[in-house]
This record gives sequence, C-alpha cells and structure tokens, in this order.
Amino acid sequence: MIPKDDGNAIAPIHIRDPPVEPALDDTVLDELMDEDTHWRLKHDLMNHLASQDLPHLLVDSDED
Repeated sequence: MIPKDDGNAIAPIHIRDPPVEPALDDTVLDELMDEDTHWRLKHDLMNHLASQDLPHLLVDSDED
C-alpha cells in the first residue's frame, strides 16, 4: 500500500502484484508426503527450536 496525498487527506492506494502461473512440481509434493522426509523435517525443526532461547515454550512441571 502506498499513501497518496490527494490534497485533502492521505488516501491508501493498493497496487496489486501481477498474476503468476502456479508452479507445482509433483515430485516435491510426493517428497513432502513421504513419511521419512516428514520425520527428518520434524527432527530438524525440533533441534532448531531447542537451540533458541524461548523460555515461554518450556513446560512447567510444577503445575501437575
């Protein structure tokens, strides 16, 4: 959105992106649905999150 001064007030002008052809490679979809790939991606994500300083995600074991 680009603000435009029309003399009285600033009015938003919406400029749309040009349409693009959807590109879906069937091999990518098969790979994402593969169980082994799913577990490797999940493992990598869990390792990444564990390496971050995110104390609000820690489970509080005192609330049993």
